[in-house]
Amino acid sequence: MKPIGYWLNRTDKALTAYMNAMLAGFGLTRTAWQVLNVVRATPPGTHATDGDVRTALAANADAGALAAAVDTVLTGGWTTRPAPGRLALTADGERRLASVEERVDAFRELSTAGITTEEYRTAVSVLERMTRNLEGHMTHTPRTPARAHRPGSRPSPGRPPPLRRTWPSRRAAAGRSPSLAASPAGGSAAQPGRLLTVRSWRRRWLRWR
Repeated sequence: MKPIGYWLNRTDKALTAYMNAMLAGFGLTRTAWQVLNVVRATPPGTHATDGDVRTALAANADAGALAAAVDTVLTGGWTTRPAPGRLALTADGERRLASVEERVDAFRELSTAGITTEEYRTAVSVLERMTRNLEGHMTHTPRTPARAHRPGSRPSPGRPPPLRRTWPSRRAAAGRSPSLAASPAGGSAAQPGRLLTVRSWRRRWLRWR
């Protein structure tokens, strides 16, 4: 059985493709039709705003697609601007929207064929609960990934510093390095430059823990 995400993606694509083809004869898309529904649902005596459209359809399309849909219903004569930033259905838009609703009703019958009302409500309820479960956790701050160790910085507790192998220079190898010259105080050879050996690296790690 395919996972639920697979069917969610296929269902949404199928709904959009079918509705866009069905509404093309009216000069609409699925998103433009949804914009008209938001405008029509506005209480009498008030007008929908562009913000109302963005809020109601935020989960359906991004801001660019919604702006394009608003332009579609305006240029198509479905809506008008009674005031800047506000939308209202025109008389011709109201009339044509009734014809669109007949086609949408037929589409709904086709898409839910063989599905009972109880099954449909159960499917919607399950998807709603899954969405709320995930959206509730999306507000939590994600863990910051561990930063890479930088030379000279203190390593994380319990983690040894990276082993850096240092090779002597050619001058030191030839015996000409000042660090290998005889000590003026005692005449004995000085210790070579600090080479990070496995032993010294282990001592550092034990001291930092």
